[in-house]
Amino acid sequence: MKTLSTSARLIAVALAGLVVSSVAHAASADSSPAASSNRTLNPGMSAEAIVKQIGRPLGITPIKVAEGQAEIWIYHRQLARETRHTSTSTQAVPAFVGVGGTGGAVIGTTSTAVYSIENITTYQVTSLLMFEGKLRVAKQSQEQTRSFN
Repeated sequence: MKTLSTSARLIAVALAGLVVSSVAHAASADSSPAASSNRTLNPGMSAEAIVKQIGRPLGITPIKVAEGQAEIWIYHRQLARETRHTSTSTQAVPAFVGVGGTGGAVIGTTSTAVYSIENITTYQVTSLLMFEGKLRVAKQSQEQTRSFN
């Protein structure tokens, strides 16, 4: 079993951290050629070949390592968009409770749901670890953004 050098472990940890932290960023729609096609990226591919095949990344984060230049490339691709009515709170409203002792109506309150429009967008996030201009590792995850109107 091959052990990783300290720099390789640091790069792997940095990649994992960036994949997680990228989920917190608001995504924008991807207009790269990869948005509508399935392409295969293989370890050892050059940065130029990757850009030619799937376009420029949404973001590039440099990583300091003693052995050379490393970067994380991030791509976002919209997978789905959904809009739905969602109950976001309740509201007290007047309601007929019953007939009082004198025959008059008794008015009380009851709770009713208040609805808002929820927009949910799901993205595929692709993170590429580039070392000395070559692809080393690729990881994919999904993220969702939600907003209410």
